[in-house]
Amino acid sequence: MNATVTIDKAGRLVVPKPMRDALHIKAGDALEIQREGEQLTIRQKPARAKAIMENGVWVFDTGGRITNQMVNDVLEQTRREREARILGE
Repeated sequence: MNATVTIDKAGRLVVPKPMRDALHIKAGDALEIQREGEQLTIRQKPARAKAIMENGVWVFDTGGRITNQMVNDVLEQTRREREARILGE
C-alpha cells in the first residue's frame, strides 16, 4: 500500500487511515523516523507494556496489540509446562 501525503506548515504529516488501521496505529503511538540519504523510513516502535490501575486492579496495558491467537498460544504453552511439571517431565 502506497500513499502520497503533504507536510503541513508545522512539519507534520498524516498517515492515511487505511494504513493506520492496517498497522493498528493510534493517537499517541511512537514512530521511529530514520534518514538514509534522500530517503526517510518510518517504523512503528515496539509497544511497551505498562502497569496501570483499572477498576482497583493492576493490569498490563500493551497498547491493544494482543490478538486472540497470542492469548491462546500463551495459554496452551502454560498448560503444557504445568502438565510437564506435574508429571515430573
